[in-house]
Amino acid sequence: MKRVWLFGDMNQAESRVVARRGPVPKLDQWYREGKDVHLHVTQLIAKVIQESRIKMPTDVFTNKPWQDMVDKPSAGEAREQSKRIVHGYNYQIGKKKMSLILRIEESMAQLLMEIYGKLFPEIASGYQAWIRDELKRTRAIVTPHPVRFRKVFWDIINEDTLRQAYASYPQIIVASTLNNTLYKCANIFREDHNEDFKEQWIAWYGHENWDRWLRLRDGKSKSPEAILWSGMDIRLNVHDAGGISVPDDSDVLMWAARTWRRYGEVPIEITPEDPLTIPIDFKVGPTWGDLHDYKLAP
Repeated sequence: MKRVWLFGDMNQAESRVVARRGPVPKLDQWYREGKDVHLHVTQLIAKVIQESRIKMPTDVFTNKPWQDMVDKPSAGEAREQSKRIVHGYNYQIGKKKMSLILRIEESMAQLLMEIYGKLFPEIASGYQAWIRDELKRTRAIVTPHPVRFRKVFWDIINEDTLRQAYASYPQIIVASTLNNTLYKCANIFREDHNEDFKEQWIAWYGHENWDRWLRLRDGKSKSPEAILWSGMDIRLNVHDAGGISVPDDSDVLMWAARTWRRYGEVPIEITPEDPLTIPIDFKVGPTWGDLHDYKLAP
């Protein structure tokens, strides 16, 4: 059967973690409301630049009134730059590296990060201050349930160590959540001893292979063939997204996406009384470079 790509992408995952852990109220509220946070940040940065008449080396933030930057196409490159500024400031990567990422002068890179920092001061006073306090107190950061990973920083606590810690907390949470999802989806057929998913397995790997699969599964085989047949045909792990090859069948595609979402959208107890669930966006297409949005009902 013909196959298609299904990609599950954790929506704006790392910045969601920072916004909740901060907490950064405005950002966190936007995420709760399902808004495009990077687009809203773009508008605010463009507003400051335009109203303050700041001269920029390019017209990325000034090529149209900030009020007209209402979606991805209209915001264009400004949204992409804002996205990089968000992560760069969250992790305090420094003006030199940011200038290389944005391909602008260091002074301009520093200015853009300063604008973002003033728009959302709780990132420095909340999130980054919490990381610094944890390192001074225990020389470690601990991620919340269900990840529960303790990373120890043995080096002298300096600016480089702090940058690592600022980045490590959200990156560990996001990467671990994705890896757990990949593991469960990669083993869903091996653990299906009641054969609830027989129909999906046959669509994926063929009716003629079913009896052989049962022998391999029941014999706990670890052969390459048995490993492949144990679950979804996962091909890519791209930091906060996973890509799988799925039979081009609407029912199997929907089952795979729903299953992926069930395993991936888990409550993360950054604040135990109000856990964070990172939504997953799906795309489908014949190739990695030719994907379109795939919507699932909530």
